[in-house]
Amino acid sequence: MRVLFDAYWWCSGSAAVRRVMREVVIAWAAEFPDDHICLVVRRRHLEDVRKEVAPETLLVPSRMRPQAALAVLGTSYAARTFKPDLVISHNFASLSKNSAVFLHDVLFKTNPEWFTIKERIYFSTMIPLARRSDVVIASSRNEASRIRRFVRETPVVAAGISVAGGLLEAPTTDGFSTLTSRRFMLAVGRLTPRKNLARTIAAALEADLATPQFPLVVVGAAEGSSAALPPGSDEAVNDRRLIFTGFVTDIELKWLYQNARLSVYVSMDEGYGMPPLESLALGTPVVVSDIDVMRENLGIHATYADPTDVASIAQAMTYEASTELTQERIQSLRAHGSSLTWAQVVSSIRHAAEEFVND
Repeated sequence: MRVLFDAYWWCSGSAAVRRVMREVVIAWAAEFPDDHICLVVRRRHLEDVRKEVAPETLLVPSRMRPQAALAVLGTSYAARTFKPDLVISHNFASLSKNSAVFLHDVLFKTNPEWFTIKERIYFSTMIPLARRSDVVIASSRNEASRIRRFVRETPVVAAGISVAGGLLEAPTTDGFSTLTSRRFMLAVGRLTPRKNLARTIAAALEADLATPQFPLVVVGAAEGSSAALPPGSDEAVNDRRLIFTGFVTDIELKWLYQNARLSVYVSMDEGYGMPPLESLALGTPVVVSDIDVMRENLGIHATYADPTDVASIAQAMTYEASTELTQERIQSLRAHGSSLTWAQVVSSIRHAAEEFVND
């Protein structure tokens, strides 16, 4: 099979999409070594990408931006020469035939209040383009069901997402000098209303869970529509009950996941929600939103809370912080967090492509 990939985010941009994009290509090459792979990449990243992929991988540079332009048009232009059997893009479907689009979520349609006007305008072409693709790939069964409401007759297949190899395989570090292993709570997510970090912070402060000796550490940056922080946040930052790290490397993030007492991810809704799986894969318990996609992905391996209720979040955090963390439980968490592999993900995508794309 000849497979052409949209690789716009290979080196920079949206962390979630970038990880999925890279992992799918890497796993595809390993799982199907006889396939011929072509990546459409940003011209300025050409040499960096070339260092990371197999020599036989064909790279097509493009100056098109933003990602929507490269995904829709750049892949189509590259397809004229490469003649692929399958084109895989992210969020925006290629105009080429035999097109599969990995649509990460359509929350901008169901909950536009969580997005800026600029974001909603940019995302507005996702659905029309998805309708003309041959197959839509979703990350979860829950999101596949939501997408089907908008894409009409286009088949939608849930392929899942695994934890990024770059995170799991990152080298061990000595960590953060101001933090003690298993003596802090962790929240990973962009500082946007949908990620609900304001209620996470409020729960930690109002329940007196967060202390200078047991702080809440928030990893994430403001993006899109920023969320307002709850009262008392500035004071909590000053006395080290609340710590904002901003961007961290995979090495640093791995240490934080491995050494937190618990991680909290009470997002209002998700297409998939990777941070809880990353936390489990690295042996740390999670408190998550009691929403369908979390139940689907985490099952009995999480403590659930009502994301709209600060008291419910605080109760779940208190319970998890006081529950014994045995080696047996850590191993159980790791096993579940690592149960889905990227080889399984790409096999699902390839099977869907073989079933639905045009001859």
